[in-house]
Amino acid sequence: MGFDLSKHPLACLERPDLDMIVEFVLQSGSIKGLSASYGVSYPTMRQRLDELIERTRAALAGRAPDPLREAVARLVARGELTPGGAREVLDAARNAAQEVGQ
Repeated sequence: MGFDLSKHPLACLERPDLDMIVEFVLQSGSIKGLSASYGVSYPTMRQRLDELIERTRAALAGRAPDPLREAVARLVARGELTPGGAREVLDAARNAAQEVGQ
């Protein structure tokens, strides 16, 4: 009687996400420790963690990740967009989608 990990929601995540979860646990849930481990600022790590949370929620709900959020997250991870800029882009996209839906 074994546990089939392929059916676990986290199995949908990519290796870097799983590695971040492991490091987060090893850092006792400290974002400050996680940011030091990854060599990035706290706001950058907070943004990366927020994106990981969204991908995890999508996996739990059986949804595919949002391509815009994923693209913005990659830009933040590469340092090409600040976390604040990422929030502005995502807020603008959400507002535009709401206006179209009205």
